[in-house]
Amino acid sequence: MANDCLEVNGSCKGQPVLPGFWEIPMYAFFDKLGVNGPHLMDPWLDFPNGEDKADDAATLAYMQDTFTKHYTGNRQPIGLYTHPIHLSTTYPGVNPPQSTIDMINQFLDWAQMQQDVWIVSNEQLLAWVKNPVPLSQLDTVDALKCSTPKVDSSLTMCNGIPVNEENQLMGCTFPDYMFYTCYGCPTDVPTPANPYPPQANTTQARYRLPTNCSTPFWDPVGGVCLCKSTTDCAAMYTDNSLAIGPNGANLTGSKASASASATATTVSKKYQPFNGNGFSAAQALSAGNGVWGATAAVVALGVLAGMNTLL
Repeated sequence: MANDCLEVNGSCKGQPVLPGFWEIPMYAFFDKLGVNGPHLMDPWLDFPNGEDKADDAATLAYMQDTFTKHYTGNRQPIGLYTHPIHLSTTYPGVNPPQSTIDMINQFLDWAQMQQDVWIVSNEQLLAWVKNPVPLSQLDTVDALKCSTPKVDSSLTMCNGIPVNEENQLMGCTFPDYMFYTCYGCPTDVPTPANPYPPQANTTQARYRLPTNCSTPFWDPVGGVCLCKSTTDCAAMYTDNSLAIGPNGANLTGSKASASASATATTVSKKYQPFNGNGFSAAQALSAGNGVWGATAAVVALGVLAGMNTLL
Protein backbone atom coordinates (compact mmCIF):
# COMPACT_ATOMS: atom_id res chain seq x y z
CA MET A 1 0.00 0.00 0.00
CA ALA A 2 1.95 2.97 -1.28
CA ASN A 3 0.23 5.53 0.93
CA ASP A 4 1.52 8.30 3.14
CA CYS A 5 -0.14 7.64 6.49
CA LEU A 6 0.10 11.34 7.32
CA GLU A 7 -1.69 12.48 4.17
CA VAL A 8 -4.19 9.83 3.00
CA ASN A 9 -7.41 9.48 4.97
CA GLY A 10 -8.26 5.95 6.08
CA SER A 11 -4.76 4.53 5.57
CA CYS A 12 -3.59 4.49 9.19
CA LYS A 13 -4.86 4.26 12.79
CA GLY A 14 -6.11 0.75 12.08
CA GLN A 15 -7.88 1.66 8.84
CA PRO A 16 -8.84 0.21 6.45
CA VAL A 17 -9.76 -3.10 8.09
CA LEU A 18 -8.81 -5.92 5.70
CA PRO A 19 -8.97 -9.31 7.45
CA GLY A 20 -6.04 -11.53 6.51
CA PHE A 21 -4.12 -8.64 4.94
CA TRP A 22 -0.62 -8.00 6.31
CA GLU A 23 1.34 -4.80 5.82
CA ILE A 24 5.13 -4.95 6.08
CA PRO A 25 7.04 -1.66 6.39
CA MET A 26 9.73 -0.86 3.84
CA TYR A 27 12.84 -0.43 5.94
CA ALA A 28 15.18 2.22 4.57
CA PHE A 29 18.97 2.28 4.43
CA PHE A 30 20.56 5.54 5.61
CA ASP A 31 23.83 6.99 4.36
CA LYS A 32 26.10 9.48 6.15
CA LEU A 33 23.37 12.16 5.97
CA GLY A 34 21.25 10.18 8.41
CA VAL A 35 17.52 10.95 8.20
CA ASN A 36 18.29 13.25 5.28
CA GLY A 37 19.84 10.39 3.32
CA PRO A 38 17.27 7.54 3.14
CA HIS A 39 17.38 4.90 0.39
CA LEU A 40 14.50 2.48 -0.35
CA MET A 41 14.00 0.95 -3.80
CA ASP A 42 17.13 0.15 -5.82
CA PRO A 43 19.50 1.96 -3.41
CA TRP A 44 22.47 1.26 -5.71
CA LEU A 45 20.93 3.61 -8.29
CA ASP A 46 20.91 6.51 -5.82
CA PHE A 47 23.65 9.06 -5.24
CA PRO A 48 24.96 8.40 -1.70
CA ASN A 49 25.99 10.98 0.89
CA GLY A 50 24.80 13.91 -1.21
CA GLU A 51 27.23 13.07 -4.03
CA ASP A 52 26.46 13.74 -7.69
CA LYS A 53 26.92 10.16 -8.94
CA ALA A 54 26.42 6.54 -7.93
CA ASP A 55 29.20 5.02 -5.84
CA ASP A 56 29.22 1.26 -5.21
CA ALA A 57 31.75 1.44 -2.37
CA ALA A 58 29.79 4.16 -0.54
CA THR A 59 26.53 2.27 -1.10
CA LEU A 60 27.99 -0.93 0.34
CA ALA A 61 29.28 1.02 3.34
CA TYR A 62 25.91 2.55 4.27
CA MET A 63 24.06 -0.73 3.63
CA GLN A 64 26.39 -2.52 6.03
CA ASP A 65 26.16 0.34 8.53
CA THR A 66 22.34 0.33 8.54
CA PHE A 67 22.24 -3.45 8.77
CA THR A 68 24.63 -3.38 11.73
CA LYS A 69 22.44 -0.85 13.55
CA HIS A 70 19.44 -3.15 13.09
CA TYR A 71 21.46 -6.20 14.10
CA THR A 72 22.99 -4.71 17.24
CA GLY A 73 19.84 -2.73 18.11
CA ASN A 74 16.29 -4.05 18.30
CA ARG A 75 16.80 -6.69 15.59
CA GLN A 76 14.23 -5.31 13.15
CA PRO A 77 14.20 -7.05 9.76
CA ILE A 78 15.79 -5.13 6.92
CA GLY A 79 14.58 -5.28 3.35
CA LEU A 80 16.38 -5.36 0.04
CA TYR A 81 13.94 -3.91 -2.48
CA THR A 82 14.69 -3.74 -6.18
CA HIS A 83 13.34 -3.93 -9.71
CA PRO A 84 15.21 -6.90 -11.24
CA ILE A 85 15.37 -5.26 -14.66
CA HIS A 86 17.91 -2.73 -13.34
CA LEU A 87 20.35 -5.59 -12.73
CA SER A 88 19.51 -7.83 -15.67
CA THR A 89 22.41 -8.85 -17.89
CA THR A 90 20.12 -10.38 -20.53
CA TYR A 91 17.38 -7.78 -21.09
CA PRO A 92 17.90 -5.76 -24.31
CA GLY A 93 19.10 -2.23 -23.67
CA VAL A 94 20.02 -2.83 -20.03
CA ASN A 95 23.70 -2.84 -19.16
CA PRO A 96 24.21 -2.78 -15.38
CA PRO A 97 27.77 -2.25 -14.12
CA GLN A 98 29.32 -5.54 -13.07
CA SER A 99 30.77 -3.69 -10.09
CA THR A 100 27.22 -3.02 -8.83
CA ILE A 101 26.22 -6.68 -9.13
CA ASP A 102 29.43 -7.68 -7.36
CA MET A 103 28.73 -5.14 -4.61
CA ILE A 104 25.23 -6.52 -3.95
CA ASN A 105 26.57 -10.07 -3.86
CA GLN A 106 29.29 -8.91 -1.49
CA PHE A 107 26.67 -7.44 0.83
CA LEU A 108 24.63 -10.67 0.76
CA ASP A 109 27.71 -12.76 1.52
CA TRP A 110 28.66 -10.44 4.37
CA ALA A 111 25.13 -10.42 5.83
CA GLN A 112 24.94 -14.21 5.83
CA MET A 113 28.17 -14.43 7.80
CA GLN A 114 26.50 -12.75 10.76
CA GLN A 115 25.22 -15.23 13.32
CA ASP A 116 21.48 -16.01 13.12
CA VAL A 117 20.76 -14.05 9.94
CA TRP A 118 18.44 -15.48 7.29
CA ILE A 119 17.56 -14.31 3.79
CA VAL A 120 13.84 -14.93 3.44
CA SER A 121 10.85 -13.73 1.45
CA ASN A 122 8.06 -11.73 3.05
CA GLU A 123 5.84 -14.80 2.77
CA GLN A 124 8.37 -16.86 4.72
CA LEU A 125 8.76 -14.09 7.28
CA LEU A 126 5.00 -13.99 7.89
CA ALA A 127 4.83 -17.78 8.18
CA TRP A 128 7.32 -17.61 11.05
CA VAL A 129 5.58 -14.61 12.66
CA LYS A 130 2.32 -16.57 12.71
CA ASN A 131 4.01 -19.60 14.26
CA PRO A 132 7.38 -18.63 15.79
CA VAL A 133 9.80 -21.41 16.72
CA PRO A 134 13.35 -21.30 18.13
CA LEU A 135 16.41 -21.66 15.94
CA SER A 136 16.72 -25.36 16.77
CA GLN A 137 13.35 -26.00 15.11
CA LEU A 138 13.65 -23.90 11.96
CA ASP A 139 13.86 -27.00 9.80
CA THR A 140 10.30 -27.86 10.90
CA VAL A 141 8.83 -24.70 9.34
CA ASP A 142 7.28 -25.75 6.04
CA ALA A 143 7.62 -22.25 4.57
CA LEU A 144 11.41 -22.44 4.97
CA LYS A 145 11.73 -25.75 3.17
CA CYS A 146 12.53 -26.01 -0.52
CA SER A 147 9.58 -28.21 -1.50
CA THR A 148 9.41 -29.12 -5.18
CA PRO A 149 6.26 -30.76 -6.59
CA LYS A 150 6.81 -34.04 -8.42
CA VAL A 151 4.93 -33.49 -11.68
CA ASP A 152 5.73 -35.25 -14.96
CA SER A 153 7.28 -32.61 -17.25
CA SER A 154 5.53 -34.17 -20.26
CA LEU A 155 2.06 -33.35 -18.90
CA THR A 156 0.16 -30.37 -20.33
CA MET A 157 -1.74 -28.59 -17.57
CA CYS A 158 -2.01 -25.01 -16.34
CA ASN A 159 -0.47 -25.52 -12.90
CA GLY A 160 2.02 -22.68 -12.47
CA ILE A 161 4.99 -24.76 -13.66
CA PRO A 162 6.36 -23.28 -16.92
CA VAL A 163 7.17 -26.58 -18.62
CA ASN A 164 3.62 -27.86 -17.98
CA GLU A 165 1.55 -24.73 -18.60
CA GLU A 166 3.06 -23.63 -21.92
CA ASN A 167 0.25 -22.33 -24.19
CA GLN A 168 -2.29 -22.90 -21.42
CA LEU A 169 -2.39 -19.43 -19.82
CA MET A 170 -5.24 -17.10 -20.77
CA GLY A 171 -4.59 -13.40 -21.36
CA CYS A 172 -7.31 -11.17 -19.86
CA THR A 173 -7.49 -7.64 -21.25
CA PHE A 174 -9.04 -4.81 -19.25
CA PRO A 175 -8.87 -1.02 -19.81
CA ASP A 176 -6.24 -0.44 -17.11
CA TYR A 177 -4.05 -3.51 -17.55
CA MET A 178 -3.76 -7.07 -18.83
CA PHE A 179 -3.10 -10.15 -16.73
CA TYR A 180 -2.78 -13.89 -17.27
CA THR A 181 -4.57 -16.69 -15.46
CA CYS A 182 -5.08 -20.44 -15.55
CA TYR A 183 -8.65 -20.15 -14.33
CA GLY A 184 -10.53 -18.34 -17.08
CA CYS A 185 -10.82 -14.60 -17.66
CA PRO A 186 -13.38 -12.95 -15.35
CA THR A 187 -16.22 -10.73 -16.50
CA ASP A 188 -14.94 -7.91 -14.26
CA VAL A 189 -11.67 -6.91 -12.66
CA PRO A 190 -11.32 -8.75 -9.31
CA THR A 191 -11.60 -6.45 -6.28
CA PRO A 192 -11.65 -6.99 -2.50
CA ALA A 193 -15.43 -6.59 -2.67
CA ASN A 194 -15.73 -9.05 -5.57
CA PRO A 195 -12.62 -11.27 -5.54
CA TYR A 196 -14.11 -14.06 -7.68
CA PRO A 197 -16.11 -12.61 -10.59
CA PRO A 198 -17.74 -15.22 -12.82
CA GLN A 199 -15.80 -16.38 -15.84
CA ALA A 200 -16.55 -14.77 -19.17
CA ASN A 201 -18.51 -17.13 -21.40
CA THR A 202 -16.32 -16.42 -24.43
CA THR A 203 -14.20 -19.50 -23.73
CA GLN A 204 -14.59 -22.94 -22.21
CA ALA A 205 -15.13 -22.59 -18.47
CA ARG A 206 -12.18 -23.64 -16.35
CA TYR A 207 -12.48 -25.40 -13.03
CA ARG A 208 -11.47 -23.63 -9.83
CA LEU A 209 -9.01 -25.27 -7.44
CA PRO A 210 -10.88 -27.50 -4.94
CA THR A 211 -9.95 -27.67 -1.27
CA ASN A 212 -8.71 -31.26 -1.50
CA CYS A 213 -6.06 -30.60 -4.16
CA SER A 214 -2.95 -28.44 -4.58
CA THR A 215 -2.18 -26.02 -7.42
CA PRO A 216 0.76 -27.93 -9.01
CA PHE A 217 -1.39 -31.06 -9.27
CA TRP A 218 -4.66 -29.48 -10.47
CA ASP A 219 -5.69 -29.34 -14.13
CA PRO A 220 -8.20 -26.46 -14.40
CA VAL A 221 -9.06 -27.36 -17.99
CA GLY A 222 -9.93 -30.99 -17.38
CA GLY A 223 -10.97 -30.54 -13.76
CA VAL A 224 -8.70 -33.38 -12.65
CA CYS A 225 -6.38 -33.65 -9.64
CA LEU A 226 -3.25 -35.80 -9.87
CA CYS A 227 -3.57 -36.74 -6.20
CA LYS A 228 -6.55 -38.18 -4.35
CA SER A 229 -6.47 -36.10 -1.15
CA THR A 230 -4.59 -33.31 0.60
CA THR A 231 -2.49 -35.96 2.37
CA ASP A 232 -1.74 -37.61 -0.95
CA CYS A 233 -0.80 -34.23 -2.47
CA ALA A 234 1.53 -33.43 0.45
CA ALA A 235 3.42 -36.66 -0.22
CA MET A 236 4.05 -35.58 -3.82
CA TYR A 237 6.58 -32.91 -2.84
CA THR A 238 10.34 -33.38 -2.60
CA ASP A 239 12.25 -31.30 -0.05
CA ASN A 240 15.44 -30.03 -1.69
CA SER A 241 16.57 -27.96 1.29
CA LEU A 242 20.32 -27.67 1.85
CA ALA A 243 22.37 -26.84 4.91
CA ILE A 244 23.18 -23.15 4.45
CA GLY A 245 26.11 -22.66 6.81
CA PRO A 246 29.62 -21.99 5.49
CA ASN A 247 31.54 -25.20 4.74
CA GLY A 248 28.41 -27.30 5.13
CA ALA A 249 27.57 -26.24 8.69
CA ASN A 250 23.95 -26.97 9.61
CA LEU A 251 22.42 -23.70 10.76
CA THR A 252 18.80 -24.62 10.11
CA GLY A 253 17.78 -27.42 12.41
CA SER A 254 18.29 -29.44 15.56
CA LYS A 255 22.07 -29.33 15.19
CA ALA A 256 22.09 -25.55 14.89
CA SER A 257 23.88 -23.67 17.62
CA ALA A 258 23.15 -20.26 19.09
CA SER A 259 26.83 -19.78 19.72
CA ALA A 260 29.25 -18.22 17.28
CA SER A 261 30.19 -21.61 15.89
CA ALA A 262 28.23 -24.50 14.42
CA THR A 263 29.13 -28.12 13.86
CA ALA A 264 29.79 -28.94 10.23
CA THR A 265 27.74 -31.74 8.75
CA THR A 266 28.32 -33.83 5.68
CA VAL A 267 25.98 -32.82 2.86
CA SER A 268 25.88 -33.77 -0.79
CA LYS A 269 25.53 -30.14 -1.86
CA LYS A 270 26.98 -27.24 0.05
CA TYR A 271 26.07 -23.60 0.39
CA GLN A 272 27.71 -21.47 -2.28
CA PRO A 273 28.53 -17.82 -1.52
CA PHE A 274 26.95 -15.28 -3.85
CA ASN A 275 30.36 -14.05 -5.00
CA GLY A 276 31.95 -17.47 -4.86
CA ASN A 277 34.57 -16.65 -2.24
CA GLY A 278 32.54 -15.80 0.86
CA PHE A 279 33.87 -14.17 4.02
CA SER A 280 35.89 -15.30 6.98
CA ALA A 281 34.44 -15.76 10.44
CA ALA A 282 36.50 -12.78 11.57
CA GLN A 283 34.22 -10.54 9.51
CA ALA A 284 31.10 -11.61 11.39
CA LEU A 285 29.47 -9.42 14.00
CA SER A 286 28.81 -10.63 17.53
CA ALA A 287 26.44 -13.59 17.90
CA GLY A 288 22.76 -13.28 18.72
CA ASN A 289 20.61 -15.31 21.08
CA GLY A 290 19.55 -17.98 18.62
CA VAL A 291 15.82 -17.17 18.40
CA TRP A 292 14.68 -15.84 15.04
CA GLY A 293 12.14 -13.51 16.58
CA ALA A 294 15.02 -11.54 18.09
CA THR A 295 17.31 -11.63 15.08
CA ALA A 296 17.83 -9.36 12.14
CA ALA A 297 16.70 -10.77 8.83
CA VAL A 298 17.66 -9.68 5.36
CA VAL A 299 14.26 -9.90 3.71
CA ALA A 300 14.59 -10.68 0.03
CA LEU A 301 11.31 -9.78 -1.66
CA GLY A 302 9.81 -11.84 -4.42
CA VAL A 303 11.31 -9.53 -6.99
CA LEU A 304 14.75 -10.16 -5.55
CA ALA A 305 14.22 -13.90 -5.74
CA GLY A 306 13.88 -13.43 -9.49
CA MET A 307 17.31 -11.85 -9.85
CA ASN A 308 19.00 -15.02 -11.03
CA THR A 309 21.82 -12.90 -12.40
CA LEU A 310 22.89 -12.44 -8.79
CA LEU A 311 22.31 -15.86 -7.32
